[in-house]
Amino acid sequence: MLLSATTAGICQLQALSPVGRCHSFDASGDGYGRGEGFAIALLRPSALVRAVLAAAGAAHEAVGAVSVHGTGTPLGDPIEVGALRQALAGPKVR
Repeated sequence: MLLSATTAGICQLQALSPVGRCHSFDASGDGYGRGEGFAIALLRPSALVRAVLAAAGAAHEAVGAVSVHGTGTPLGDPIEVGALRQALAGPKVR
């Protein structure tokens, strides 16, 4: 947060909320607010979610909760929700 180049880059991406608040998975999401803390990033492609369910012998209906990133941006949230929807969808009906 101390490097001005980082802040400038994030501003150019329009990833920061102009009101300084994050509205993850909300239609009013317009970015995120920066703060201090730490995070762990774990990328879970939808193919991995399906593989884990298959290896566990579990159906998609067995998933009761998921951990999500939720950046509050119009770009990131729909991608994350779409990937989870695809990974947890039941069999396709033709």
